[in-house]
Amino acid sequence: MVGWFISALLAAFFWGIAPIFGKLGLTKADPLTALTVRTLGVAAALVAINAFGQKAGALRGLPPKAWIFLLLEGMCGSLLGHYAYLYALKHGAASATVPVTASFPIVTMIAAVILLGERLTIGKAIGGALVVLGVLLIRTL
Repeated sequence: MVGWFISALLAAFFWGIAPIFGKLGLTKADPLTALTVRTLGVAAALVAINAFGQKAGALRGLPPKAWIFLLLEGMCGSLLGHYAYLYALKHGAASATVPVTASFPIVTMIAAVILLGERLTIGKAIGGALVVLGVLLIRTL
């Protein structure tokens, strides 16, 4: 497996190009229909990977607590978050919608400090302030 930094860059690339496809697809679809189509595609791919890949049977081994938290993550990230994102993408400019929705690390940072007991360093605080400043600049210019 590649290192975390290369993986993060790949994620940024795929997340960066995905809104272009989404914006094009949303010209003929409402956000809920679009979310359904993309979720069905992802679900089909995941079922195939889990059924035929090296991880076959791994789902049965997950403890109930992991199921609960992963389902909650899916509801927040994939259902509610992506629905709100697709709605914003359909009705707003991709170049403005994506940076605003990409400010989610601020929410994660605050929640991680409060709920997970993670340390808020000066670097993280400065980085968070820069993200907020970037969103404000995009919103006002």
